[in-house]
Formats: sequence, structure tokens, C-alpha cells
Amino acid sequence: MAKKQQNNGLIAAILFAAVAVSGSVVYLGMQLGGGSMSDEELAEQIQSGITAYVENAQAEYEASSQPQTTIDLNEDLSDDDPFKGDADAPLTIVEFSNYQCGWCQYWAENVLPLVMEKYVDAGLVKFVYRDFTPNGYPAAYPAALAANSAC
Repeated sequence: MAKKQQNNGLIAAILFAAVAVSGSVVYLGMQLGGGSMSDEELAEQIQSGITAYVENAQAEYEASSQPQTTIDLNEDLSDDDPFKGDADAPLTIVEFSNYQCGWCQYWAENVLPLVMEKYVDAGLVKFVYRDFTPNGYPAAYPAALAANSAC
């Protein structure tokens, strides 16, 4: 949704700039030519300038756009992170967690033991842990450093 709003703003800015540029170009052309244009000719020139400007801006935007990143669902996401369970389990769960998050604590205390018992201990799942230290959790990064140093 945010990207669509940004694109609408970009389109509006392009159209505004196109009108300003094409109007200036037409005015300059009229001054240099020494003659005057009819209202229809002026409207055609403005529309032509807008169309050319928008097409050029779109081509530049498309050329500068990065291709979308694709995710290979078969890629091993475990890297060298610590894990529990069978290394060759048919399914890998990668948990992103931090040591300051209340929901992460709830998961670790109430849900994770059930996952471990039912799936990891049975050899059905390889469970990988990854640190997640977003802004707003100032103690999460030092705690992650300490935990990784202890491993």
C-alpha cells in the first residue's frame, strides 16, 4: 500500500513537472519563432511535451528499478546457526527471536517445549535459532552477543 502511494506521488510530480517544462518550452519556442500559435496548436504542443516527458521519465524509472528478489524455498537457511534436532530432518524451522521481547519469552516458555517434544525430539524437525535485535530493544543486542559468546 505504501509503495502504491509513493508511486501516485511520483506520477503527480512527473505530470506537474511535465506541464511546467512543456509550457516553458512552448513559450520559449513562441518567443524564438517570433510568431503566435492558436489555442489548438498550443494545446497540442503542451500535450506532446507532457507525453514525451512522461514516457522518458517512465523509461528512466524502469531502467533504474531493481529486479525483485526471489526466495529459493529449497535453500538451506540454517547456515552455521545453533540448532536442535536431526541435521537431516525433512523440515527446518528457523526462529528469529530476541532476549528482551515479551512474546519471544512466552514462546520460549510455553510453545517451544511442545514443539521440541512433539517434532524436534521425534526427528521430524530441525530447529534453528537466530538472533533478532531490532531498534526499540536496547538490551537485545548485548544479550545476543553474550549468548553467542557462551556457545
